[in-house]
Amino acid sequence: MKKITNTVKAWISSNYYGPDDVARDGDSAVSKLTYTEGDMTGVNGWCHIGSAEIIVTLFDQGVIIEKKVDSLRKELIKHRAHSHAHELQMEAKIQKLLAVTYTPESFA
Repeated sequence: MKKITNTVKAWISSNYYGPDDVARDGDSAVSKLTYTEGDMTGVNGWCHIGSAEIIVTLFDQGVIIEKKVDSLRKELIKHRAHSHAHELQMEAKIQKLLAVTYTPESFA
């Protein structure tokens, strides 16, 4: 397995987790912070509190591909369901319009 390493900024959001929470939680606070190289200063209460050395141990390429394919298949299922629901809504609108203009022969 391959390891990749980078140093990124550590952030907290004043909306959910504050400096007192970090001090209280100690090492367990690591899982409650957000990490990014981007600058979130001034965005919805985000506060840059330090930096983090991130070490990622990557799965083997075959496992990564398998997980990505699985994720894409799940996304495809959701997309198909959403698309089908949208098709049904459009068909209902069409039928409603056709019903408004339909005149049976016996009344014509």
